Amino acid sequence: MARHHAGETVRSHLPDQLTEDIGRSIRNRRVELGISMSELAMTADLSQPFLSKVERGLGRLSMGALDRVARPLLQCLVNKW
Repeated sequence: MARHHAGETVRSHLPDQLTEDIGRSIRNRRVELGISMSELAMTADLSQPFLSKVERGLGRLSMGALDRVARPLLQCLVNKW
């Protein structure tokens, strides 16, 4: 049985450009910071398979989930300064 978390939405049709761009940006930033997908998913209270779909442009985050994903990525940036 699939595990779902707050803010997870799986789209049944092809992703739009914005969804792809957001996913790509999340992945690029996560990799740049050396954060594992599992670590980011746990911090953002999302399942790792769903975060993988988001990064591939196949899943869309709610605004709350997007905020939970963005905060650790931004916090790492702030801590580097």
